[in-house]
Amino acid sequence: METKKQRVEAERAENPGLNSFVPRKIDIDKEMESFFNATRVNLPPISNPFSCHGQSVLSNPSSIMDSQRSISEHRTTIPSEISNSPESFSHSPSSSSPPSSSQDTLPITKDVLEMLKVITSVVKNNQSLLLNLTNRSGSNVDSSAELSELQRRLDEEEEKSKSLAEMLEKCIADNDALEEAAEVLKKKLQSSMSSEIEYTVLYKTAKEESKQAEEHYQIIQKECEELKKSLNEYKEEMVALKKKCEEEERKPLTREERLAFPICPRVERSNEEVEEKLKELNAYKFTNQLLLQQLSEERKRLAQCKSAEEVSKMEKERDELKAEVAKMKEKMERMKEVIDKADDGDLEFIDDSSEDDA
Repeated sequence: METKKQRVEAERAENPGLNSFVPRKIDIDKEMESFFNATRVNLPPISNPFSCHGQSVLSNPSSIMDSQRSISEHRTTIPSEISNSPESFSHSPSSSSPPSSSQDTLPITKDVLEMLKVITSVVKNNQSLLLNLTNRSGSNVDSSAELSELQRRLDEEEEKSKSLAEMLEKCIADNDALEEAAEVLKKKLQSSMSSEIEYTVLYKTAKEESKQAEEHYQIIQKECEELKKSLNEYKEEMVALKKKCEEEERKPLTREERLAFPICPRVERSNEEVEEKLKELNAYKFTNQLLLQQLSEERKRLAQCKSAEEVSKMEKERDELKAEVAKMKEKMERMKEVIDKADDGDLEFIDDSSEDDA
């Protein structure tokens, strides 16, 4: 990876115009020492302490470097005898009269010193400004490169964001479709679950009813068997009573018996007993009929409960029988084909034998 300094150097090598902005560093302290060692310099007449060669120091600070260099080049050696008379300092900077041609050199006054101080401060400020400008130019180059890279990255991120947005839209559409399908499936599941619950409830109730019906059927069977036994016993008793009555009726009564028993109490008693027994038998018959009706109803209920299972079994048997019938049909067709082939062979054999006989 290239550093910022390497990039700046490479850009300066490619663009030599950038090197013109780099200032030449001047050692101001040395220049000032060398300037003050020489007591007199050749200077033009000064009308304003803040102007140099007719130009303002503050308005055009770029000309200060050239003026300072010209001052350092035009320094002259000053004689050892320096007049300290006040006449040498009589020339003020504010005098408008030009100096005489014989006076080529001027003494250093307070105004000149102030002007030199201002010049040094301005030069230092200009040097700092130029250094800041160079640093800013390098930083601007680096920032332009970084901006280009950032712009490229932004373009890539925009493309990625567009692709991601398209993917998100597709995912949202797929999710909506899946949600709709899930809702449809939920409705189907709810309906199937409700039907299954109803079927299980009905199946359980049918099982319980069938168990209760079987228990009632067994109880009724036992009661019927007991009633049948009692009926058989009563029938046997009735037959025996009828035989006794017939025998007694056949026997002729003697006169003594008739006189002793003008009214046959035994016969009357027997008739009453028979009537009571007949009444009891009729009651038993009525109860038996009721029990038989209950049995028929219970059997119907059992048939209804078992009808669904029997229907499913019958359907399965019917499907199996259909499959067997289809298989038998295929076998019959194959047998027919074989028989037809055999008949054709027999006919050919008969034709051959008839030709031989001929």
